Amino acid sequence: MCSPACGAAVRTLPGVADSARIVTVETIAPSGEMIDTSYPDYQTVRDQTTLLSGVIAFKEQPVGIGTATVWRSNVSSCSSP
Repeated sequence: MCSPACGAAVRTLPGVADSARIVTVETIAPSGEMIDTSYPDYQTVRDQTTLLSGVIAFKEQPVGIGTATVWRSNVSSCSSP
């Protein structure tokens, strides 16, 4: 799923009902910094998982509107293995 230079951290999401059933998979650089997971890594998780009932990908980005900054999310559709 990741190159030897990164690791995947799996953690539950706080503030979500039944959060034990929802996880995020993140890519961690050797420095400990969280970095974007590549689309090929997402495809590997999506296509080869046997433990998850569905997988989505999302990317949050800041957007400036006037003097305010808001966050937008690009989200894939849910795919089941």
